[in-house]
Amino acid sequence: MSFTKHLSTVKDMKGFSLCERDSVVARVNWADVVQITAYKADLLTCDTVAIRFDIEPTSRSITITEEVKGFEAIRNELAAAFPTIEPMWYERVLQPPFATNETILFKRQENET
Repeated sequence: MSFTKHLSTVKDMKGFSLCERDSVVARVNWADVVQITAYKADLLTCDTVAIRFDIEPTSRSITITEEVKGFEAIRNELAAAFPTIEPMWYERVLQPPFATNETILFKRQENET
C-alpha cells in the first residue's frame, strides 16, 4: 500500500496545499521557497520522481512525488513560478535509470526577497 494513496495537491496563484483526504497537511507558498530540489527515488520495482521544496521562515521541507494526485500540475507550474528553472529538468532527472540524479532546480540568492 502506497503512503501517498490519499495525498493530493491543490494549486492556486500563490503556491499549493498538500492535502490528505479533505485536510490540508502542508502549505507551500512560492514566495517562501528558498530551494527546490528534484531527484529520483528507488521504490524497488520502479523509480519515482520527487520534488522537495525547502521553505523559510519555518525551515521545513515539503516533498511531493509522482504518486501524489496533482503532481503534474505542480511540475508544470514551476516554470511560471520560477522562470530560471531549466525547462528539461524532468528528463534529466529521469536518466539514467537507477540513479538518484539529484538536481537543484532553484536556489534563492541571499539578496532576493
